[in-house]
Amino acid sequence: MKRPSVTILITGGLGFIGLHLIRLVLRKYPDWSLRILDNESVGRREDLACLLDEEFPGERRGVERDRLDIISGDICDTDCVKHATKGCDSVVHLAASTGVHTSIQNPAESIRVNALGTLNVLEAARKKQVRRVVLASSNAAAGEPNNSDYGPFCVTPVSPYGAGKLCLEALASAYWRSMELETVCLRFANVYGPYSGRKSSVVAKWISRILNGEPVEIYGDGSQTRDFVWAGDIAQAIVSSLESPHAPGEIFQIGSGESISILQLVERLRKVSGLDFPVEFVPAPPGEIQRVRCDMRHARHLLGLSELTPIEYGLPKTWAWFARR
Repeated sequence: MKRPSVTILITGGLGFIGLHLIRLVLRKYPDWSLRILDNESVGRREDLACLLDEEFPGERRGVERDRLDIISGDICDTDCVKHATKGCDSVVHLAASTGVHTSIQNPAESIRVNALGTLNVLEAARKKQVRRVVLASSNAAAGEPNNSDYGPFCVTPVSPYGAGKLCLEALASAYWRSMELETVCLRFANVYGPYSGRKSSVVAKWISRILNGEPVEIYGDGSQTRDFVWAGDIAQAIVSSLESPHAPGEIFQIGSGESISILQLVERLRKVSGLDFPVEFVPAPPGEIQRVRCDMRHARHLLGLSELTPIEYGLPKTWAWFARR
C-alpha cells in the first residue's frame, strides 16, 4: 500500500458524521491518512470497527495500520489537542456538545465545549502551522429565519447550542482574518443516514422507536419544517471544503435544498417501513425552531456540490441499516 502523504485530524471522528467522512476518504483519497481525536462520549471505537468490517471486508487490518490513528482525548484539554494536531495538514472539527434541549438544561457545558473547545482547536492549528480548518456549525446558529434571509447573515440563535455554534463561526472568522489560518464553517441541516444508531436527532430516534414498537413523538402540531440531508453529502461537502481554493473565510449552509414538514416525514416513514405506527403529539420544548430552509446556491457555486441525495433514496437506506442491526 502506498504511504499516505497528507494527514487530516478529525475531532469527534468516531461520531456519526465522522464515520461517513472516514468512509469517503478511505474509498476515494488513498494519499490521505486520518488521525481521530475523540473522547468516546458518544461515538465508540466499536462503531468504527463496524464500519470497517462492513465497508472494507478483508482490508480492515491494513487500513487501520496504514491510514488510521485514534487518540483518546477531549477538545477541552489544551495539551491533548496540541499533541493531536502536530504534523497535520488540515483539521476537520466535528467534536461538539450537541442538542438544543441539553444545552438549555446545561448551558455552561454546551458553551464550554462548543466555544472554548473550538478555541483550543483553532489555537493548536495556528501554532502547529495547519493549513486549513473546516468547522461543523449548525443552522441553530442562524435560528429562526425571516422572510428575506437565511444565509450566513442570519444570526439569531434561540438556544445556547445555537449561540455556541455562532461563537464557533466568530472565532473561525477572527483566526482567518487576523491570523491567516484558513477556516471554513459548514452549517449542517438535519443529518441522517446509516451509522446513526447513537444519534438523538429525529430520523434516528423515530426509526429506533418504531422498531421497538413505541410511538413517535411529534412536537407541537407537526407543521414545522426541516431540511434532511444525507450523511454522505455532508462528507463530500467537508472534503470539498478542504480542497476548494474559494472556501476559506466562508460560511456555507449544507442541506438537501428541500424542506419537508415533520408530518410529511411521518408519512414517508410509514411508506418506507410498511407500518402504521402510532404517533403522540407533545408540547414543543423551548428552543424549537419552526422552519429550516437551506439555500444551497453558495455551496453549489464555490464547493461544486451539485448531485445531492434525495430523501426518497436516503430514507429507505437508513431504515434498512437500522432494521438489520
